[in-house]
Amino acid sequence: MLAGAKDFTSAIEGVTNAVNEFLRVESVFDGKLKDEVVRELTKANKDSLATVIELNQAHQQLQMREKFVAAMLRQVETFPARYGNAHLPTEFVETLEKLTSLKDKAYGELKLIASDIILQSKVCKSSILSYLPEPLLDVVFICLHKRNIA
Repeated sequence: MLAGAKDFTSAIEGVTNAVNEFLRVESVFDGKLKDEVVRELTKANKDSLATVIELNQAHQQLQMREKFVAAMLRQVETFPARYGNAHLPTEFVETLEKLTSLKDKAYGELKLIASDIILQSKVCKSSILSYLPEPLLDVVFICLHKRNIA
């Protein structure tokens, strides 16, 4: 999936989309009994049982899907070297934060990887900024604030 990414933007969009799709399915099941979820989904989708089947089948493949998303998230660490960009977009970080808020133990590895990426992005940003003289730091924060990055 990332092999075809020509630049940082398309690569991070690919990872974001994969994580969002994982969250779309798993947030329905998170912290609930499977039978309870299927019952709720069936009631809510009486006219579209295909939706119930689709979500249930996707959830049944949790281990495989979790490994896939974990592999994609591990690739994010290589993005600075591959694409020359270490800044993670706010949307991506917010998606990772949603991933870390999943409650079930089954998501433990993904939560750890996502937490580590979030932490590294904050450390990277703060360590770079710590080397700037204060007047230049003020200018950087004004520019970042105007772009809604800080």
